[in-house]
Amino acid sequence: MTSILEQANSFKDLGNRKFAENSFREAVAMYSKAINLAPDVATFYGNRSAAWFHLGEFAECANDCAAALARDPKLLKVQQRATKAYVQLADVVNAKASAHAALGIEPDDADSKQQLLLIEALAAQISDADTALNAGQFERARALFTQLERQLSASHTIAIKLARAELGVDNYSAALRLGLQVIKADPHNPDAYYVRAVALYRTENYDQAIKHFQEALRLDPDLPGARQALSTAKKLATALNDIQQQMFVRNFEQAIAVLSEAIELDPDNVPLLAKLVSQRAEAYLRLQQFDKAIDDSTRALRLFPEQASAFVMRSKALEAVGRLQEAYDDIKHVVERIEPSNEQHHERLQKLEFEIKKAKRKNYYSILGVMSVASALEIKDAYKQRALEWHPDKHSASEEARAKAEATFKDIQEANDVLSDPFKRELYDKGFDLEGIEQRVEYQKRRESAHGHGHGHGHSGSCTHDH
Repeated sequence: MTSILEQANSFKDLGNRKFAENSFREAVAMYSKAINLAPDVATFYGNRSAAWFHLGEFAECANDCAAALARDPKLLKVQQRATKAYVQLADVVNAKASAHAALGIEPDDADSKQQLLLIEALAAQISDADTALNAGQFERARALFTQLERQLSASHTIAIKLARAELGVDNYSAALRLGLQVIKADPHNPDAYYVRAVALYRTENYDQAIKHFQEALRLDPDLPGARQALSTAKKLATALNDIQQQMFVRNFEQAIAVLSEAIELDPDNVPLLAKLVSQRAEAYLRLQQFDKAIDDSTRALRLFPEQASAFVMRSKALEAVGRLQEAYDDIKHVVERIEPSNEQHHERLQKLEFEIKKAKRKNYYSILGVMSVASALEIKDAYKQRALEWHPDKHSASEEARAKAEATFKDIQEANDVLSDPFKRELYDKGFDLEGIEQRVEYQKRRESAHGHGHGHGHSGSCTHDH
């Protein structure tokens, strides 16, 4: 009758055949059956550790090496395999201890000595990368951990640290990918859920961020930073929903109150802060609190210099307080540098250019001393009176007085020329300056000439303009 040990050895032999065929997963299954029958045989664990190593399952390999060595501490190959597994896991503490243990078995073993030198170099690399990460030198940390990750692709520790460096340089897609990579290999890794949660939070996917923070805390209730991050994410998600609702129902005062609280939730999150401050600027603008809208828009642009919405908001507020050139400059920057294909920005730029010209025009009604609703007869009478009053011949007491009179008389003539002509006056009332009026008159003459009307510009319908 076959003994239990003989049965176990039969499974081991099957495992060895599968191993020789490079069928490592099947080899693991056979070795596991041998171990179940004879759990005290060190060789079975050693053989299974070799299969795990070839599968890249270095944590499982290290565990089996430890089990084999607990039963037979003199297994040099197993000890060396354990060292290599710990190196792949970036576990330099256990790797060093394992290498020293191998030298304890065979003091002159060249492989073990070489492994120890490699471990010392690896420890220095990891220490350098850790120092950069902890000092906030994220670009440097990213470069160092990227190099380490290429060497130690199975190390979840290195992958997580690289993900944190990616978060530091705002490369959220890379952090998400690295976190998911670790979760697929180790679904019970709280750090992997945490880095994904942070990346999701920074990309404003708050619902998923909250779920990932919760899972990280379920796996490790004491995970540093996770509980506070979860609280902040929940509060922010609630606040943003409230802000959207208040803006929709035009309750801008309440929107400002909620925005002001939300701004204090995560002051180090610069993109989020810039967005919230810009939204508050919009609420102030809707309430016609223009100075506050300008202040908040300017603050948002200091935080995030190429934020088109903040430029547009500030431009509208500046226009409202009469600072037309500054309003124009803001929109011009957006058109030239940020959103050149946005048609609305181009239309606004043209409108502001028109308004600037309009603001710089002479006030013809004031020059003639009449109201803007004055009749043609009132304008005619006012012109006669003002022309007589400012005729240069009446102001010849000094060169200075005559020069002033000549300039004023010229303005009076210009004002009368525009306001006494219905077509020109209509253009003026719509905001055109003298140059624009003359261009429109000339255009109208050419248009009428082309249609067979050769007498002046007439009164053929209302003028149109494009600002």
